[in-house]
Amino acid sequence: MPTTLSDEEAQFVDDIGHILEDHGRPRIAGRILGWLLVCEPPHQSFDELVEALGVSKGSVSSMTRLLVDGGLVERVALPGDRRTHFRMAPDAWARVLSWTTDRVRRMHGAAERGLALVQERSPEADPWRLREMRDLYGIAARQLPEVAEAFENARRR
Repeated sequence: MPTTLSDEEAQFVDDIGHILEDHGRPRIAGRILGWLLVCEPPHQSFDELVEALGVSKGSVSSMTRLLVDGGLVERVALPGDRRTHFRMAPDAWARVLSWTTDRVRRMHGAAERGLALVQERSPEADPWRLREMRDLYGIAARQLPEVAEAFENARRR
């Protein structure tokens, strides 16, 4: 049965595509992710993704590979069906939170190193830009483990 997205589904899929694009990822990867978040059933074959999203097989091939390699999507085999299907990985959002935490910690460390560099080079300088960067990322680095714990607790409910 052909899949035609409702206007609301298409808007959601496009919104996720734009959000990922704003973060430096390909829009098509975001659109695939968006569709896998709202589609029924929650798994889609390669051809179903092509049809639902109206994109080329090449795009779906490369973008599902990107999403699988990134741990957000997984391949699944269905009994009696030779086709490969894709669905959201069960731990996708925990992975995103882990990556975000790692990036925040790295940015905090970089700010610390930059602050030390500027202060060593010019003790009279006012490195407010680096102080604010350090402070922001320091706060986020301290609070993200609490967010991760709250998320895991919510997942168990």
